[in-house]
Amino acid sequence: MASKPLICRRCIRKLDPRLIPKRLYHEQWIQHKTFADIEWTNRAAEIAQGRRKSMLEIFEERGYVHQIAGGRDELDQLLNNKRVAAYVGVDPTAPSLHVGHLIPFMAIFHMYLHGYGAVTLLGGATAQVGDPTGRTSEREQLDNVERKNNISFMHQQLGAIWQSVERLAVKYGYQKHRYWKRALLNNNVWLNKVPAHEMMKLMGTGLRMGSLSSRDSVKNRMESKDGMSLAEFCYPMFQAWDWWHMYQSIGVQIQIGGADQFGNIITGIEGVKHVAKNHPHQDVRIPPETENWQPMGFTVPLLTTSSGEKFGKSAGNAVWLNREMTTPFDLYAYFLATSDVDVEKYLKLFTFMPMESITDLMALHTPTPEKRLAQHRLAHEFLELAHGPIIAQETADEHTNRAASRREISLSAAMAQVTPTAQHEKPISWSLNKNAPRAMAKNTHAETQEITLDLLSTMTYPALLHHVGLVASRSEGQRLVNNQGAYVAWYKSELDDNLQWRAIRTTKAGSPVKPVVWNGPDSKMGLLIVRVGKWNVKMIRVTREDPSAMTIVDGGLDAEEGQDVGANGTADPTDTIETEKKLNAFSREV
Repeated sequence: MASKPLICRRCIRKLDPRLIPKRLYHEQWIQHKTFADIEWTNRAAEIAQGRRKSMLEIFEERGYVHQIAGGRDELDQLLNNKRVAAYVGVDPTAPSLHVGHLIPFMAIFHMYLHGYGAVTLLGGATAQVGDPTGRTSEREQLDNVERKNNISFMHQQLGAIWQSVERLAVKYGYQKHRYWKRALLNNNVWLNKVPAHEMMKLMGTGLRMGSLSSRDSVKNRMESKDGMSLAEFCYPMFQAWDWWHMYQSIGVQIQIGGADQFGNIITGIEGVKHVAKNHPHQDVRIPPETENWQPMGFTVPLLTTSSGEKFGKSAGNAVWLNREMTTPFDLYAYFLATSDVDVEKYLKLFTFMPMESITDLMALHTPTPEKRLAQHRLAHEFLELAHGPIIAQETADEHTNRAASRREISLSAAMAQVTPTAQHEKPISWSLNKNAPRAMAKNTHAETQEITLDLLSTMTYPALLHHVGLVASRSEGQRLVNNQGAYVAWYKSELDDNLQWRAIRTTKAGSPVKPVVWNGPDSKMGLLIVRVGKWNVKMIRVTREDPSAMTIVDGGLDAEEGQDVGANGTADPTDTIETEKKLNAFSREV
């Protein structure tokens, strides 16, 4: 009788993971899994009897479902009968997520809170290829340093958001079970190891050129002057390989993406099915009689502007979740500006509030919409998810205080705020803020900014607005001044402690010097406050070397400088780095 061939340790590592001997499980772990399976069976029975909403019904009720790949009834049955895992992926083409990214992530967060496996995937490798979906030109290639920085920043950001999800789960009464499993992965782990010929052999043979070429994103690019690169054309296959790797290793059976990802999800389903049916290793192939094995997916609606334009980095209108790229104050203001028509929809999409609580809140909001109760709750909930409860509450308080004093500001309080103290020396990484002028990049998003009197005396108001980060360009500042959408705080008199908003109407060089209020005749520090729109206020600490160069400016107002504006501002036009250990741990327990 022939003996079995021996395999050395080095060779066994090259075998398919399914062929490597599995670890033995402890009896207690088996008992827990058995209990969890029974609990899931009981849950499915409650759904079938109408005593509990299915996961798909919850998705539809909150507005997460745009298109389903694989059939609605089939997806509903899969979610009811099997504790499947799902994933959402994002390529780190920027150092931060933006608001538009959060909708598919919110869907998978809800799945996690209802007991499903959840994977958030960073496309460290696919970012080097570039997703052509929704683009009219090829993505600009990132250098390795920038790409690695983006991966690091986004990895930390997603980790912090997951911690917020855990806190919000406790806040809203979700009982955590040991089978709540999540993972944050990077496709560098496997795509950097798989040979190109192996991917083509296993998956490329199952993807048809006709279906890939028929997609609008491909057609539009092929008809353009620059055409489409082979790398971009093959991007859906790399994304499909991600799905296959997670499907066979940790049981990820569902993909969730934005509305523009429907074509890539369809390609992924085709690719995973082909490999599952035709894999050369029999232990990896899925037998035809297996139930509930087919991959499925769905897309969520895209977040768009009122004109229907997509939000995002490519569109140039992204609202970032990084505090240095979009301040918590600006992020809060963005949601505070939500229209009454959209606020209920956003509460369902961006929060974990129960539907009953949203209904009750809207009942309070509707009679007095000017109080913006729903918008404040939406902004607070979103900041609690993105930045944590402390920053959310501090930002809400700051908005309340500024709203109360938008007409007049206390000079003494403002002076106290701009006086240099330890609290103004917070370290800020200006490398994330690429749009800030270099002279002010260090403190563009700081609460208090500093500028010298010599520099200020050479500047116009549009240049100042750009310099302190209130507008993206001088031309934008010029348009705001022309439309009386920018304001400066003026000191009325020594008998009154209040500063009053005046609309800026001049663009002469040196004009911003006139409203500077000095702390005294010999003081080296002065105060200048400017505002864009209703909420975006910057306090500027003005410094000078020679105190005798200027005295306190009188509160009189030149006709060219502007006029008083009401509290509502009637002239305001703007009312990976991960290891295989994580995969193995997730695979054992999902």
